[in-house]
Amino acid sequence: MAGGSGFITAADASIVLTCPPVFPTGQQIQGFAPDDVFEVPAQRIAQVEMGVDGFLATGYIFVAFPWNFTLQASSPSVNVFDAVKEAQDAALTTFFWQGLISGPALGTTWTLIDGTLVDYAAAPAARQVFQPRKFGMIWRRIVPAPNITALI
Repeated sequence: MAGGSGFITAADASIVLTCPPVFPTGQQIQGFAPDDVFEVPAQRIAQVEMGVDGFLATGYIFVAFPWNFTLQASSPSVNVFDAVKEAQDAALTTFFWQGLISGPALGTTWTLIDGTLVDYAAAPAARQVFQPRKFGMIWRRIVPAPNITALI
Protein backbone atom coordinates (compact mmCIF):
# COMPACT_ATOMS: atom_id res chain seq x y z
CA MET A 1 0.00 0.00 0.00
CA ALA A 2 1.64 3.20 -1.16
CA GLY A 3 1.61 6.26 1.03
CA GLY A 4 0.61 4.31 4.12
CA SER A 5 1.96 4.60 7.62
CA GLY A 6 5.35 2.95 8.00
CA PHE A 7 6.23 2.57 4.31
CA ILE A 8 9.54 4.21 3.38
CA THR A 9 10.94 2.32 0.37
CA ALA A 10 12.67 4.36 -2.34
CA ALA A 11 12.41 1.45 -4.79
CA ASP A 12 9.21 2.83 -6.31
CA ALA A 13 10.45 6.42 -6.69
CA SER A 14 10.07 7.94 -10.13
CA ILE A 15 12.19 10.80 -11.48
CA VAL A 16 11.46 12.69 -14.68
CA LEU A 17 13.65 15.61 -15.79
CA THR A 18 13.42 17.99 -18.73
CA CYS A 19 16.09 20.32 -20.02
CA PRO A 20 14.93 22.30 -23.00
CA PRO A 21 16.70 22.93 -25.47
CA VAL A 22 18.32 19.46 -25.20
CA PHE A 23 15.44 17.38 -23.78
CA PRO A 24 12.15 19.29 -24.14
CA THR A 25 10.19 16.15 -23.23
CA GLY A 26 10.55 14.35 -19.93
CA GLN A 27 13.41 11.91 -19.50
CA GLN A 28 12.81 9.19 -16.90
CA ILE A 29 15.96 8.79 -14.84
CA GLN A 30 16.80 5.15 -14.11
CA GLY A 31 19.66 2.94 -12.99
CA PHE A 32 20.33 4.27 -9.52
CA ALA A 33 23.23 3.24 -7.31
CA PRO A 34 22.57 0.37 -4.86
CA ASP A 35 22.27 2.49 -1.73
CA ASP A 36 21.90 6.00 -3.09
CA VAL A 37 19.14 7.35 -5.33
CA PHE A 38 19.36 11.01 -4.42
CA GLU A 39 20.39 13.25 -1.56
CA VAL A 40 18.92 16.58 -0.52
CA PRO A 41 21.09 18.43 2.01
CA ALA A 42 19.38 20.62 4.61
CA GLN A 43 19.49 24.36 3.92
CA ARG A 44 19.38 27.28 6.33
CA ILE A 45 16.23 29.16 5.29
CA ALA A 46 16.23 31.99 7.86
CA GLN A 47 18.69 34.43 9.33
CA VAL A 48 18.43 34.58 13.12
CA GLU A 49 19.98 37.08 15.50
CA MET A 50 19.64 37.32 19.24
CA GLY A 51 20.01 40.80 20.69
CA VAL A 52 22.05 41.42 23.82
CA ASP A 53 18.76 42.06 25.62
CA GLY A 54 17.42 38.60 24.69
CA PHE A 55 15.04 39.59 21.92
CA LEU A 56 15.11 37.28 18.92
CA ALA A 57 14.93 38.71 15.41
CA THR A 58 14.49 36.55 12.33
CA GLY A 59 14.45 37.20 8.63
CA TYR A 60 13.49 35.28 5.53
CA ILE A 61 16.35 34.60 3.11
CA PHE A 62 16.37 33.26 -0.40
CA VAL A 63 18.37 30.07 -0.83
CA ALA A 64 19.16 27.71 -3.69
CA PHE A 65 18.46 24.04 -3.05
CA PRO A 66 21.03 21.34 -3.84
CA TRP A 67 19.81 17.94 -5.00
CA ASN A 68 22.35 15.21 -5.87
CA PHE A 69 21.55 12.18 -8.01
CA THR A 70 23.68 9.00 -7.94
CA LEU A 71 23.53 6.61 -10.89
CA GLN A 72 25.19 3.29 -11.61
CA ALA A 73 28.03 3.62 -14.10
CA SER A 74 25.98 1.49 -16.50
CA SER A 75 22.77 3.53 -16.13
CA PRO A 76 21.28 4.60 -19.46
CA SER A 77 20.37 7.90 -17.77
CA VAL A 78 23.99 9.05 -17.48
CA ASN A 79 23.61 9.88 -21.17
CA VAL A 80 21.01 12.53 -20.27
CA PHE A 81 23.50 14.38 -18.06
CA ASP A 82 26.35 13.84 -20.54
CA ALA A 83 24.27 15.23 -23.42
CA VAL A 84 23.28 18.36 -21.49
CA LYS A 85 26.89 18.95 -20.40
CA GLU A 86 28.08 18.66 -24.03
CA ALA A 87 25.34 21.00 -25.27
CA GLN A 88 26.24 23.56 -22.61
CA ASP A 89 29.90 23.35 -23.62
CA ALA A 90 28.95 23.93 -27.26
CA ALA A 91 26.68 26.87 -26.39
CA LEU A 92 29.02 28.30 -23.72
CA THR A 93 26.09 28.68 -21.33
CA THR A 94 24.10 26.79 -18.73
CA PHE A 95 20.58 25.48 -19.18
CA PHE A 96 17.65 25.35 -16.79
CA TRP A 97 16.12 21.98 -15.96
CA GLN A 98 12.67 21.15 -14.56
CA GLY A 99 11.81 18.00 -12.67
CA LEU A 100 9.10 15.91 -11.08
CA ILE A 101 9.93 13.29 -8.48
CA SER A 102 7.29 10.95 -7.14
CA GLY A 103 7.76 9.07 -3.89
CA PRO A 104 4.69 6.79 -3.73
CA ALA A 105 5.77 5.16 -0.47
CA LEU A 106 5.67 8.57 1.22
CA GLY A 107 2.67 9.83 -0.72
CA THR A 108 4.67 12.85 -1.87
CA THR A 109 5.61 14.44 -5.18
CA TRP A 110 8.33 17.08 -5.45
CA THR A 111 8.34 19.62 -8.27
CA LEU A 112 11.85 20.87 -9.05
CA ILE A 113 11.89 24.34 -10.59
CA ASP A 114 14.70 26.05 -12.53
CA GLY A 115 17.70 23.89 -11.74
CA THR A 116 21.12 23.72 -13.27
CA LEU A 117 23.82 21.06 -13.35
CA VAL A 118 26.67 22.25 -11.13
CA ASP A 119 28.64 19.08 -10.22
CA TYR A 120 29.67 16.73 -13.00
CA ALA A 121 32.26 13.97 -13.32
CA ALA A 122 33.07 13.14 -16.95
CA ALA A 123 33.61 9.45 -16.16
CA PRO A 124 33.06 7.01 -13.29
CA ALA A 125 35.81 5.92 -10.95
CA ALA A 126 37.18 2.51 -11.91
CA ARG A 127 37.99 -0.05 -9.23
CA GLN A 128 37.25 -3.76 -9.61
CA VAL A 129 34.07 -2.50 -11.22
CA PHE A 130 33.09 0.94 -12.45
CA GLN A 131 31.66 3.03 -9.61
CA PRO A 132 28.45 5.10 -9.51
CA ARG A 133 28.48 8.66 -10.85
CA LYS A 134 27.10 11.63 -8.93
CA PHE A 135 25.40 14.57 -10.57
CA GLY A 136 24.88 17.67 -8.44
CA MET A 137 22.16 20.14 -9.27
CA ILE A 138 21.00 23.38 -7.70
CA TRP A 139 17.30 24.29 -7.88
CA ARG A 140 15.65 27.67 -7.47
CA ARG A 141 12.68 26.06 -5.80
CA ILE A 142 11.50 22.64 -4.64
CA VAL A 143 7.77 22.26 -4.00
CA PRO A 144 6.54 19.20 -2.09
CA ALA A 145 2.90 18.19 -2.47
CA PRO A 146 0.76 15.20 -1.59
CA ASN A 147 0.80 12.54 -4.29
CA ILE A 148 -2.94 12.30 -4.85
CA THR A 149 -2.83 8.86 -6.51
CA ALA A 150 -0.94 7.46 -3.52
CA LEU A 151 -3.60 8.68 -1.12
CA ILE A 152 -6.52 7.01 -2.89
